[in-house]
Amino acid sequence: MLEQDRTEPRSVGNYRVEYWSSEPEIGSTAYFDYWNNEQIEKLKPWHILESGFAGLEQHLKKTGLVRQLEQCLDRAAQLGHAVHGVGADLACGVLWTTSLMLKRIGSISKIYGVEYSTHRLLEIGPTVLRHYGVEADKVVLCLGTFYKLRLPDESVDFVILAEAFHHADEPGRLLAEIRRVLKPSGVVLVIGEHRIPNAAVLYGRNFVKRIGSRILPKMAQRWFFGTMSNSVSLFPSLEELLRPDPIMGDHYYLLRHYKQMFSTHGFGHHRIRTRGCPFQGFVLLPQTSTAK
Repeated sequence: MLEQDRTEPRSVGNYRVEYWSSEPEIGSTAYFDYWNNEQIEKLKPWHILESGFAGLEQHLKKTGLVRQLEQCLDRAAQLGHAVHGVGADLACGVLWTTSLMLKRIGSISKIYGVEYSTHRLLEIGPTVLRHYGVEADKVVLCLGTFYKLRLPDESVDFVILAEAFHHADEPGRLLAEIRRVLKPSGVVLVIGEHRIPNAAVLYGRNFVKRIGSRILPKMAQRWFFGTMSNSVSLFPSLEELLRPDPIMGDHYYLLRHYKQMFSTHGFGHHRIRTRGCPFQGFVLLPQTSTAK
């Protein structure tokens, strides 16, 4: 067990570990129980400690997340903000993004991997780093939440959030903290965000599903519609349709919601759409660029 408020560095293998949050702070963070449940983690196809690296690499290929990251990197470079220097991988999970970026981009000097799942950060993560040959002096494993980064103001050149932003129960607080630590010339890469159609399409889909739920047996409902939304009404409010997942903490936003959040917290955004990928990404720049 970690000691409360312990901040002195340790290491896992050759990789340095810093404790940015105390156990009570981490334990009180939203959705902690799910993301720190090792038994649930073992059931996931990418759990390398159970099934090796084939599952992880197949997952990344199937979802198109690597292609989306590459597109974000290319767009950032086109905008004059090529990724380099010191970065932070927030909610870094098993550190696949950190590994990929450090192996492909020689101009990156260090990445702080921030994660509140001990199992992911200190067990799976180092195994991923070693597998892909990541040098120990280029990574710092930081156990803590992305709301409280122990980094100086304007100290990082880039931030990456991979399948992470939509898990923030306080997205405004997260964006404000990113803005604090990011250099004025920095860039934020956001990938793996749910791609939600416009409100009219959402209402139409919900209506069809709810009618189906009244006339079709349960097995047929799952066959035709997949999982049902959290809404229980034929004519729900938009808030009901976009209600967060109560277990995993997935939040669902329309494009206009993303635009508003980014703009409010001082970021211009460039949307990234990846062929064959169910997710969308964004390149965020401190508010001097034109959103697209």
